[in-house]
Amino acid sequence: MTGAFESTVAKNLKNPGCVGVREPSIRSNQEHADASVEWRLIHQSVDAGTNCSAVTCQSSGNGHDDAYESKRHRTLDLHMEVRNGIGDQVVRFSEEGNIIMSAESRLEKLGIQLPPAPKPIGLYKPIVVVGNVAYLSGHGPLKSDGTLMLGRVGEDLDLEGGQAAARQTGMAMLATLKFALGSLDRVTRVVKLLGLVRCTDAFDQQPQVINGCSQLFADVFGPDQGIGARSALGTNSLPGGIAVEIEGIFEIL
Repeated sequence: MTGAFESTVAKNLKNPGCVGVREPSIRSNQEHADASVEWRLIHQSVDAGTNCSAVTCQSSGNGHDDAYESKRHRTLDLHMEVRNGIGDQVVRFSEEGNIIMSAESRLEKLGIQLPPAPKPIGLYKPIVVVGNVAYLSGHGPLKSDGTLMLGRVGEDLDLEGGQAAARQTGMAMLATLKFALGSLDRVTRVVKLLGLVRCTDAFDQQPQVINGCSQLFADVFGPDQGIGARSALGTNSLPGGIAVEIEGIFEIL
């Protein structure tokens, strides 16, 4: 870890009780084919009300030590777990060592109030987590009052109405993630979205409709991590007459 990165991290950590850095230790196996680096910020002093024990930062890469030594300076979009007496808070750092605003902070700054996490209406689970991947079943545009946004784009709804339905669907997906994971800060990347738009045969702007959801995720998770691969399709029918249905795959901590 470079000294500049160390000092920037120490300066930008919000918790003043977490200071000091231990040099990285390199662990490898299979002749360094799979190397990993761990840094630990040691708790050296505790202010009143501070209950932080340590901060752990991990980054991994492939290749021999010489190649990895140069690579690790380019892979500092890191996930740092601040362990305290209340729970785990995820703090992300940029390559320069600056704290990246968390998804929860962005959500609050945007003034977004999520609807209640939707309950399944069939024999399925709204979310299934396998390893570090969360798979979300198809979600509809659930509003905070429990009602759904209905209609057919190109007939009952125009393009903006369809985008609003897609955005509301994204908010329902965020509600499911938050309910299941405890915090949206555990989401590290939007991997893939599949969007279905209930529309007329003549309507051909399905990608623009699903942009309503994609823009929301970009606003909450950031322009890189919040935008993943995507498909957008039109359909003549969706459950209950909803305007949009979207499913997604997310990488998580």
